[in-house]
Formats: sequence, C-alpha cells, structure tokens
Amino acid sequence: MTARFGVTAVALLALLMGAVFALQGLRVLPSQAMYGDPKWVIIGMALALGSLFVLWWVRPRRTREDDG
Repeated sequence: MTARFGVTAVALLALLMGAVFALQGLRVLPSQAMYGDPKWVIIGMALALGSLFVLWWVRPRRTREDDG
C-alpha cells in the first residue's frame, strides 16, 4: 500500500463527510444537531473543497516520458 493510496482514501472520506455536513445544514438530510444550521454548511463546504484540493494534489502526474 502506498502513501498516495492512504491519502486518497482519507480525502475521499473527508469529501463524503463534508457533503453530509453541508446537506444536513441545508436541511436536505435529517440530523439531530446540524439540521438547518448554516455553520455546518460552511464547515461542510470547507471540508469538501479542502479534500478536493488534496485529491487534485496527489493525482498521478504525466511526465514527458509518458508522452512518448
């Protein structure tokens, strides 16, 4: 298992958590504590955007040797 795999797995989990937090804050998904609270929309969006950045950062990059 590589470090890239572990970082990708954690980033995907964070992306899912951020989406759930935001949807609960927007009253789309039911929740006890987060339902309808705009604070959780902001936290969820920040978590999702941060995890998207991490996924972009660890993506496999093409090198000049890959082009042929």
